[in-house]
Amino acid sequence: MNVYIYFNNKQINPVPKMISVIIPTAGNNPERIINLQETLQCLRNQSYSDWELIIVEQSLDGNFYNDQIPCDQYIPIQDPENRGFNLGWVNNVGAGVAKGNRLVIMNGDIVFADGLLESVANFKGAPFFIASTYTIWTTRKQKEEFLKSRDLTALLDISDVPESPFLDIWATNLAIAYDRDWYLNTFGGYLENFFRWGWEEIEAVNRILNILEIRNSELEQIKGTGIAHLFHTNRDQRSHMKNRKIFTVFRCQDPKVICTALQAKGVGNPKLPNPISVPTKRRMRNIV
Repeated sequence: MNVYIYFNNKQINPVPKMISVIIPTAGNNPERIINLQETLQCLRNQSYSDWELIIVEQSLDGNFYNDQIPCDQYIPIQDPENRGFNLGWVNNVGAGVAKGNRLVIMNGDIVFADGLLESVANFKGAPFFIASTYTIWTTRKQKEEFLKSRDLTALLDISDVPESPFLDIWATNLAIAYDRDWYLNTFGGYLENFFRWGWEEIEAVNRILNILEIRNSELEQIKGTGIAHLFHTNRDQRSHMKNRKIFTVFRCQDPKVICTALQAKGVGNPKLPNPISVPTKRRMRNIV
């Protein structure tokens, strides 16, 4: 596949930036297309300017639907075996071409206020952190009301919430940040063993917690920044359960062995996903 890099409709070489925002996309689900446009508008509304936008689109049916989105780098990829969407692969391809010192892997279904990217740029701390303080999971009705009013302030308001929202591990995948060198040379990238949907991000966070030797509650976060996830219909639960079994196997491996195996394969081959195989050294544990 070719990599197309455009600015004002002219093909150019990317200029190094402080931040590389990577948004993975696939398919032409109408709900997700609407959500993606809202995410892109939030990015356009950022006053911080030292960043690039990378759109990585995996074709699921032989077609590409996001090649007209204005961005710094647009990368179309397709699995030769058509095994379904592989989020880990898409993320790694984006990281492999990124020019920023810091990567923000961003879900294409979120909205957020101005200041998020500036907070990411100014963050001092761990090489991996959550680019928000709290997450609001919208219902269909809340999303419809937001699309009518465009009142982002009201959507992100948590003043009536009695307690601070708990950072659950499912929310850590919506806007996460890495130091680029750490992603490539220590973390090694996402596993590309998960096809269709589910658990690839949980495996990544679980491995990161082990590498950093911290608990989930100790993950560092940007303060004072909220994001809202825009509603969309659920995905195939069957693939979700299959991927949970894969996660269970890899959860029983030495995280450093997984990272070494990922680094050996190289991060982000745009021609095809690269699943890895790691021998089990401990008995498998059930996930609770």
